[in-house]
Parts: sequence; C-alpha cells; structure tokens
Amino acid sequence: MIAAVFNGPGEMEVREVATPEIRAGEVLVAVGANTVCGTDVRILRGQKTAGVRPPTILGHEFAGHVAAVGEGVKGYEVGTTVAMAPIVPCRRCFYCRHDMENVCENRKGMGEEIDGGLSQYVRVPAEAVDAGCLFVASGDLPPEQLAP
Repeated sequence: MIAAVFNGPGEMEVREVATPEIRAGEVLVAVGANTVCGTDVRILRGQKTAGVRPPTILGHEFAGHVAAVGEGVKGYEVGTTVAMAPIVPCRRCFYCRHDMENVCENRKGMGEEIDGGLSQYVRVPAEAVDAGCLFVASGDLPPEQLAP
C-alpha cells in the first residue's frame, strides 16, 4: 500500500509499505478520507515528540470502510462506513474508570504510537475496537464528511 511515512522532524516520504495484517479482535479499514490537522503539522516540525516513534504513519483524523474483520469481532461488517476516534484509552487508569478517557494517563494515539490514516489501510488494534473507538456511520454519510 502507499503511505506517507514520518521518519523524523522535517522528514516525510510517500512510499510503498506492507498492507497491515490483522489479528483476532482487530479491524482493517480502507481509508476514504483523512484530515491533516495542527497536531500532524507540529509532529512534522518536531514541535510535538511525546509518544511519536518514527518511522510511523501520521494521520489521526480519518474515516473509511471496513476492509476486513478479525476473528471474534462483532458489530462490524466488510463494507461498513466507519470513523475513528484518535485516542485509544487504556480503560484502567483513574480517568478512564471515571469516564474521562480523553485525559487517559496511558492513552495511545492513532498516527503517533499506532500507524494512522495517511495511508490506504489502517489496522485498528483490538484495544481500540474494544474501547469503542471505531464508530459505524449512520445513514449514507461518505468518509469525506466523517473525517473530523
């Protein structure tokens, strides 16, 4: 697949990378739209480094269609339109246990610790699927209207 790979501050290249393989509990999303936001720009400029481990694929604001579903995954079917929440909470820390996942002490970020949407496909890890970070679109909304 083609992806925009961040190799370090000021270094990004569009190149061929392996299409992610999914395991049990995971979902593969074919990216239909991705928004570049200020966080992506700050990472590229080297102004945000916490949690970013180059080489990585940036892009935490994306939507698309389910391309494959891992064993045991329920609620997602191939072809379903989905959007992804950018933060994957741990669901164990004080904040997560008190419904404040947005300030999770152990959060992982799509496009930071987990390869993101500046690619043709994204592997949504089981922890993100279990946490409800992958949203099924209602109606006929296209990915272009779902990416934040």
